[in-house]
Amino acid sequence: MIKATSVQLASNTAVLAYVFQFDAAQWICLRSLTAGENSGWLECWSSKEGLTPDVAVALEAVRSIVGDHLIYGPLGPYIKGAHFIPGWNTWGGAVPAPIAQFRPREITASADGPMGLEEYLSQLGPEGGIRGPR
Repeated sequence: MIKATSVQLASNTAVLAYVFQFDAAQWICLRSLTAGENSGWLECWSSKEGLTPDVAVALEAVRSIVGDHLIYGPLGPYIKGAHFIPGWNTWGGAVPAPIAQFRPREITASADGPMGLEEYLSQLGPEGGIRGPR
């Protein structure tokens, strides 16, 4: 089982970021609070192999992406365009192949939180590493 933490990026959106580790990669995936049970992620990023991920910097970038590119369409929210974060792989929406064995609802149902972004960032290590069990 993956242990994730849900992070509220902004008070005016119905989208949470889920931060977790799988294998050697850190993951940040976005999911709508109104997503159907079998829906995929809105967008995902994973840390690149061989680099020490800075989750704090990545989450700030994700907050900006959500603030600037979250659109509400007839089928619900989505992220307009492709968005790259230095040092991170961009997977787009749906369910990325490396984590395909886990349904988003399984990860979200067992996640801690949600907590505010500032609260989450205050609990990160000195290099911005991920919080909690690995």
